[in-house]
Amino acid sequence: HRFRETDVLNQSLKVLYDLSDTIQLTSVTTAASDSTERAFFTAGTGGLQQVTDGAVDFDNLAQELRLNYSPAGSATTAVLGLYYFTEDLVNNTLVLGSLFGADFTEQNRALFGQVDWAVSDRWSLLVGGRYDLGDFENILLQGDPANPTAIRRPDNSHREFLPTVGVRYGLAKDISLGASIKRGFRAGG
Repeated sequence: HRFRETDVLNQSLKVLYDLSDTIQLTSVTTAASDSTERAFFTAGTGGLQQVTDGAVDFDNLAQELRLNYSPAGSATTAVLGLYYFTEDLVNNTLVLGSLFGADFTEQNRALFGQVDWAVSDRWSLLVGGRYDLGDFENILLQGDPANPTAIRRPDNSHREFLPTVGVRYGLAKDISLGASIKRGFRAGG
């Protein structure tokens, strides 16, 4: 027998504001919250025995601000932006009376930009990059629920520059074919 109750709340807000005829400010804010309670029962001597009981709480918040540059009559465009993300996860699970849990926190900040230059009527060159800063903290909890052992895993931080370059060929007014090369990065392993 299993029991799982989950409450989820997701919110987002996007605001566009024209600063001039060529520059637009875009703000995107998102927030999410997830709370799950769970239990697992198994048939044992004398009836049902609860073998797993726990709760997982998850919260995150993200904010992105972008300046979009798009002059009338020009095929050259650009974007410059800032990004912030924070996430907290708490997992407290009892398995046959012993605690197995975790407390995880992540923060990520980034500065990014890209320029799309029209080098001819059909060809465009894209150049951009993202400077990414992230910090992670992870604490594992194990043992007696009244007095658990906390195992602090080494904090993980990164500072990465992620360049990108690409080309695009316009096949028709609203159809193009492109290729890009970029450095990817996934924090946390």
